[in-house]
Amino acid sequence: MTNKSFTQFLNEIRIRNASRILVQQNLPISEVCFLVGFNSMTYFNKQFKLIMGTTPKTYKVAIY
Repeated sequence: MTNKSFTQFLNEIRIRNASRILVQQNLPISEVCFLVGFNSMTYFNKQFKLIMGTTPKTYKVAIY
């Protein structure tokens, strides 16, 4: 129904949760990565940039 694979859909949900956590809480990016279910910082950064259009670090700095 979403025209996306399960992995793509799940990654979008995880990244949206990560962006919310980055805004609401002052946690290190590595902690947020593992908190939302990613096992690799590299993969998290790649997916975050793909979905949000920016890196988690840049996103977090722009918020604060």
